[in-house]
Amino acid sequence: PAGGGDLASLQSALQAGLSDRFLLETRPSGTLQAGLIAVKKEERDLARAALSKARIGELRLPGRFDAMPFADAAKELSRVASSGSKDLSGIRGQLESLGKQDGSSLSTIRDELKDRVGIFDAHAQGARGKYGFALRGHVPVGSVSALQSALEPFKESVTFDLHDADEHHAEEIPVKLENQPYVKNFEFLLNVSSPPRYGTFDPSWIVSLFFPFFFGFVIADIGLGLLFLAVAGWMRSRAAKGGSLSLGFMGLNLDSKTLNQVGYVVLIMSLWSILWGFLTGEFFGTLGEHFHWFYIDPGLYPNAEHLVKLAEEGKKNYGAIPILFPRVDPVFAPTVLLITIGFGIVYLFWSWGLKAQLSLKHKHMHHFWEAVGMLGGMLGLVMLARVYLTNGSDFAALGNFSNPLVWVMIVGFAVFILGVIMAKVPLMFIEILSQGGNIISFSRLFAVGLASAILANLATDLGWGLGQTYGIIGGLIGIVVSFIVHSIAIALTLIGHVMQPLRLHYVEFLNPTGFYTESGPRYSPFKRSRSSLE
Repeated sequence: PAGGGDLASLQSALQAGLSDRFLLETRPSGTLQAGLIAVKKEERDLARAALSKARIGELRLPGRFDAMPFADAAKELSRVASSGSKDLSGIRGQLESLGKQDGSSLSTIRDELKDRVGIFDAHAQGARGKYGFALRGHVPVGSVSALQSALEPFKESVTFDLHDADEHHAEEIPVKLENQPYVKNFEFLLNVSSPPRYGTFDPSWIVSLFFPFFFGFVIADIGLGLLFLAVAGWMRSRAAKGGSLSLGFMGLNLDSKTLNQVGYVVLIMSLWSILWGFLTGEFFGTLGEHFHWFYIDPGLYPNAEHLVKLAEEGKKNYGAIPILFPRVDPVFAPTVLLITIGFGIVYLFWSWGLKAQLSLKHKHMHHFWEAVGMLGGMLGLVMLARVYLTNGSDFAALGNFSNPLVWVMIVGFAVFILGVIMAKVPLMFIEILSQGGNIISFSRLFAVGLASAILANLATDLGWGLGQTYGIIGGLIGIVVSFIVHSIAIALTLIGHVMQPLRLHYVEFLNPTGFYTESGPRYSPFKRSRSSLE
């Protein structure tokens, strides 16, 4: 039964409420049990109470079946099951025909009615008298001149006054984001929540710069970047023609405006992927190396494992473009890991620094000292790790007071203790550990990117090896095999490659800033939907 109850409990509940004045029949239906309870009409509320007591859901028929005898309802349901799809197609066809014939007029009527309802709502929200009324609202600074021009013809009967919005009491002030066209295309990525509160900060520009940067860092493949570039071009071309895109598996339908924005974002992501691909020397994995477009310069990385392997196989190492960022080579991989942790250090200090700056601006000293304490604690943790790891993992090095980094560590932890005392939040001792984990969390950029590169290398090397071993036939088979493996790898990992950089912004960066807790209403100006009816 639905709801998690069991038939024994239902039987007991029915017996208690109705004695023996009921009939219960059940049949298996997949993993559930479908049941029917027959009671007197005047006692059906008692039966429903028994269902509720047994935690079993009632399956109610649509309203038009409610008054039908059960046999008639069953017959009608059978008819709907057999011809429902055809009927639905007919109804949709009628709606489409009606839309083509009278859609414009109906839309105008709908908008006019909506506008009139809005006018009545505005009257209800304002102060009214016998000879006039007063309204209070908000208008962006950039729209003040337009407001003044609109009211100019009514200057004899309308008066208005403008005051600056108070940033320190901004809970009810609506927010309108004003960004450059480049950044505006990325704003939809932050629509998972309400806009930031008026007087705080808009992180859209940060996401617009660093989300595609991190995505490119993860993909770092010229071939895959070119594929994304082609997809972006197709999206923007479709949007330019007024087309939309339905993503049925995700339950999304992108209109032409949103599709154009998504296409623009994918375009920037693809360009960063191509740029990083030139640094890593990856073109569908190792294809660029096989064709000697890229090579590892012994002068840059003399101990690279790839060079050792080539020497053992007696192969020459040459190419047109030196690889500057060989992330797959085990000798260089630790450097890539440290770079991603460096990203995390910068991001976490940045986010808590913003928290401190905004808290001080609005005189929220509790949050200010919390942010200052976290900044000091993270500085102490970073210095502790630096001293410990660079001295052979020797804890004794932490007591070497001749090392200036030890003093920086001590000062950082002292600031942290001060922040705990001033903010009066003992849980900061636990929170500081989670912030250290958030810094380490940026290593997922290294892990996900390395996994992507290894899969791409495997796909290409597999196909190349078949061609080298079995000639032309092997080469053709190798192309097919490589295509299949690359396609599977992209299908299985693409969502993760997109979500990981987004997650670092949504969770690790935006959480400390108070972005989700200090939000404001979205600016929705009071205006007509369209011109009035003639």
